Amino acid sequence: MILKHHFINVNHNDYHVAINTVKKPKANLVMLHGLLECYMSFIPLMELFCSDYNIMAIDLPGFGDSGALPDFSAENVTRDLKEIIEYFDFKNPVIFGHSLGGIIALMLANSGLNVRKFVIMNSPYKTFNLCDEAIPYLKGIAGIRHSNIMLDLVSALKNSDLAEKIAVPFVDKFDKEMKPVNDKFGFDFLAPTIQKSNAKASGDFSNLMLNFDLTDIIRDLKVPALFIFSELDDQVKIETASEVTSVNPVVQIHIVKDYAHGVFIVAPEKIYPVILDFIGK
Repeated sequence: MILKHHFINVNHNDYHVAINTVKKPKANLVMLHGLLECYMSFIPLMELFCSDYNIMAIDLPGFGDSGALPDFSAENVTRDLKEIIEYFDFKNPVIFGHSLGGIIALMLANSGLNVRKFVIMNSPYKTFNLCDEAIPYLKGIAGIRHSNIMLDLVSALKNSDLAEKIAVPFVDKFDKEMKPVNDKFGFDFLAPTIQKSNAKASGDFSNLMLNFDLTDIIRDLKVPALFIFSELDDQVKIETASEVTSVNPVVQIHIVKDYAHGVFIVAPEKIYPVILDFIGK
C-alpha cells in the first residue's frame, strides 16, 4: 500500500489526510478513527482493501497531525470533513467509523454529503450505550486540560484518581491486545497517537460522547448501514446491537466473538469478509 499524505487548510484549520488510490476503484472509502487515535489505526484494515479501493483516512481535528478546532462543535467537525471529502473528489463514499469515528460518521448523514453506505464499528449511538467503565474514563480525559498538547495522556491518567480502577487496567489491557499488531507492523500504534493528541480536542470530543443521542439519525437513515459490535467490548455495551435494530430494522448487524473494542486493528480479517460483502451488494 502506498499512502500519499496531504495537508489541507479548511475553515482556518489544518488537516492531515492519508490517501490510497487505484486505477479502477470499486468504491471510495473514507475512514474516521476513534478517540485518542489517528489514521494509523486503520492501517491493518486498509492493507486488506488497498488493492481495489480508493481509501481516505482523515486525522480528526486535534489528533494525529490535524490541528484542534478553536471553535469546537459537532457541526463544525462534520462541515470540515464534508469539505475535505468533496475537495479530494471522493464521490459517493462508503464512510467507515470506529467508536468516536462512528458517531461522527453518522452525523455526516445530515451534512448533505452524498454517502453510499456506512460501516460503523464498535460505536455507541447514544451515551447510554457506553459501558460503566467507559464513563469515568471519558470524564477523566475531559478533565485533563493542563496543557495544549498531552505529551503522555497515559501517565496523566495513571496518576489521576481514576488510576487504580480505570486507567491502569484499561491501558494495560490495550497494550496486551496491541502487542501482536505492533510486532507485525514494527511500530507502537498507541504511543504516537496519544502523544499527538491535543488536550482541548480530547476533552471536547469526550464531552461530546458524554452527552449525545443519534436515535433520530439512525431511524431516518436513507442509505444502507452495517453496524459491527464485539462480544468482549468493554467500552460499548453489546446490547447496543439489538437496540440499533429496534430503532431501524433494516440496518445490518454483525457481532464478532472473542474480540474487544479494537477488533478492526488486532484482527481485521475477522470483519473484512463481512464488510466486503456489504460494500459489494
